[in-house]
Amino acid sequence: MWENLQLKKTGPVERIINKGSNNAMRCLELASGAPHTEKELKATKKSEINPECPALANPSYVPYE
Repeated sequence: MWENLQLKKTGPVERIINKGSNNAMRCLELASGAPHTEKELKATKKSEINPECPALANPSYVPYE
């Protein structure tokens, strides 16, 4: 299934992979001591957070279950 999706939808698959990679790299930067951006500190919605490390990247985010 994934093989067909990757061949037919290369643009969207590439964007998803690149976004995940960028989020993971930002997590490593924060874990290494980089300061938070204003956007990270103000993120409160699920659509605004870094899903790779929400507690580290977005200290103001409170997940609603």
